[in-house]
Amino acid sequence: MNPGYAAAYYKLADAYSRVQKFDEAERLLQRSIWLDATSTGPYILMGKVLQKKGETELAIRALQRALNMDPNNPMAHHLLGQAYRDLGRKEDAERELKLASELEERQNAKP
Repeated sequence: MNPGYAAAYYKLADAYSRVQKFDEAERLLQRSIWLDATSTGPYILMGKVLQKKGETELAIRALQRALNMDPNNPMAHHLLGQAYRDLGRKEDAERELKLASELEERQNAKP
């Protein structure tokens, strides 16, 4: 109904990624980001999609962008750690995965 509603493209991209239609998901995420570059969700999902497509360097850039906007997002840190691990950057991977775990624990501990 509203072609300018960025969240609709993000949600549709999420559905496509779940059925492993990564090219379609990437296209929709690009549109979502063009419409609203301030939301971290599309950047995180873009990182995940690009990682699945084997485009690890691009995935890292998308995840770093999300973390620049929300440095306390455990999912972004976790995915970034996985991407670093895939590139053989063991120390970076360990740092990000540890930080993801700590942030997750902190968030779960809040009442």
